Amino acid sequence: MRLWLFVGLIFSSFSAVAITPKEVVQSSLEHFPKVIESMKQLEETEQQLRSSRGSFDAKIKGEMDTRTEGYYNGDAYKATVEKPIPYFNSKIYGGKRQGYGEFPIYEGKYETLDQGEFFAGASISLLRNSLIDETRYVLRMNEQLRDQAQHRLELTKISVQTMALKAYWAW
Repeated sequence: MRLWLFVGLIFSSFSAVAITPKEVVQSSLEHFPKVIESMKQLEETEQQLRSSRGSFDAKIKGEMDTRTEGYYNGDAYKATVEKPIPYFNSKIYGGKRQGYGEFPIYEGKYETLDQGEFFAGASISLLRNSLIDETRYVLRMNEQLRDQAQHRLELTKISVQTMALKAYWAW
């Protein structure tokens, strides 16, 4: 009786649960090198696209002119915020400039009112680079590369699933 119980325990420990085709396909999609490589390429192209979209972020610019010695004691600063717009190679901007002290006559551009001067404007390219420029070209190319990488990943997944199921059913 003990012998049969022992043999039954040994055979039951060696019997394995059958793997389903769904598990085979899922495992191949998670661990197959071509799928992992395609996923990495897709992630890389998405990051390049994100980087090219960043070229349309607002920029803060500042300038300062200070005299450390000499007859004139004028100091001036200028701060500008600039936001590129993806249409017609245009941008909007605004800022403030302020001058303190005395300036020579040939540097009259630094003289301002007591409270400084605020300015705002828009720049639109009518002819040159109005339809396409380098930043918009790079953005569109990166969008196309991302779409291609997504399609390549889907094709790779379909191919790997087919190979995995063929191997499963042949086995």
